[in-house]
Amino acid sequence: MTRQEFAEENPVAVAKVLAGWLRAVHFINQDANREEVLDFMAAFFAEHEVQIPRSSLELDLILVGLFGLQTQLDLMERRGDPALSNYDIWTNEVGNFMLENGVVSNLTSPADYITDEYLKMINDDPELRDWATGKIPEGLDQPTNQSAAIAFQCFVSGTLALTLASAFLFCLG
Repeated sequence: MTRQEFAEENPVAVAKVLAGWLRAVHFINQDANREEVLDFMAAFFAEHEVQIPRSSLELDLILVGLFGLQTQLDLMERRGDPALSNYDIWTNEVGNFMLENGVVSNLTSPADYITDEYLKMINDDPELRDWATGKIPEGLDQPTNQSAAIAFQCFVSGTLALTLASAFLFCLG
């Protein structure tokens, strides 16, 4: 999520930060990383003095879908007449619920603020696509577990744009 003006002025930066976020999603979604991810989650919440049972963290990983690049592209593809994506439909459902309950007074079409432009930029750039899907582009060293921990912490804490922007823009040139 970013301001439209910033995205229009800095499309490559937006795509690179999004690729970093997708890489964190890829790491989180790998079964081989499950225990490590659960450890990171527990440590993150403990740091913020929130105690969540490990079984609840495990359930969160199962029930909360984190979608990688290809799934995101599929979910954002607008089809039919009128052309709607799955995200448009879901956003409309939430918007209608909020409208019916007096939380908002009008709705804006998701097509006015949801775009797959930056996902397509990533998919069309072999280096960004490789990065977003967990591959190591040529010339970069294999990230360490510490790198994965930092990516996960950024993902969870919502400071992704601030932290990953500098790290991944530096890595990807």
